[in-house]
Amino acid sequence: MFNLSSRYTRLLIFVFISTTTSFIALSDNINPVSGQIVAEHSNWITSIWRRKPKRPRGARGEKACFLSPGLIDTYIVWSNRPLFLWQYSGNNKKVDLIVREFESKQDVWKKSVNLTDKKVFYSAEKSLEPGKIYQWRLSISSSCVLFKIMSADERQNVQ
Repeated sequence: MFNLSSRYTRLLIFVFISTTTSFIALSDNINPVSGQIVAEHSNWITSIWRRKPKRPRGARGEKACFLSPGLIDTYIVWSNRPLFLWQYSGNNKKVDLIVREFESKQDVWKKSVNLTDKKVFYSAEKSLEPGKIYQWRLSISSSCVLFKIMSADERQNVQ
């Protein structure tokens, strides 16, 4: 009736026997350890037919990607009034750009910006101090980027 030498037939028999044994072992709960193994395998088998949940629209564009200073160009910045750049492709929102001193964790500058502008110059009255490390972030994100203002000696060498 069946040609048992064919690979396809042997594979079908193996699948049939293993799934049948899985369901029998699950219903009888013969051995808790083997039942757990069988349950894991049957979950894998049923997961093949399950639909994957759809990702909500707009979820990709809701994050801002920080570019500069500190990520795309260098970690050490020559200007004490840097240009902050980020990438964002979602709907426009008003958020705060926050610059804080790394060691003291005190906010140095906070500016309200539109996310779709994607850039803003540091415009506080007091410029950032050479040799200090700062971090910046947008209020919609919990992550921040570090950057350092070039020391006065290094700035002199560049000039």
